[in-house]
Amino acid sequence: MKKLEVPQIQIEILQALPVEVQEYIAGLQKLLETLVTQNQELQGQFAQNSQNSSKPPSSDPPFKRPPKKAKEKSFRPQGGQVTGSLSLIKPCGVPSSGARRVLVVRAIG
Repeated sequence: MKKLEVPQIQIEILQALPVEVQEYIAGLQKLLETLVTQNQELQGQFAQNSQNSSKPPSSDPPFKRPPKKAKEKSFRPQGGQVTGSLSLIKPCGVPSSGARRVLVVRAIG
């Protein structure tokens, strides 16, 4: 960060001015020096985050957090398990006495 310097008036020009103007200019220069110092301190505070100070990570703004690592692409397809609904289960026929029931389930996909 570049340090700002308060501009100074050449002494010959300043002495040629009335005393009231000289005092006014001196007051403005002191005010400007104070503001420049305060600005530099605030910029230093603004540049701090949890990585370079004792602040907790929760105090970091969201736009300053490190980017998340990219996950590797899985070989599995997205989504849940392929299951049929109960409406797809149909009996195979009328069972005779002593025969077991057999269900046919049609898979979706």
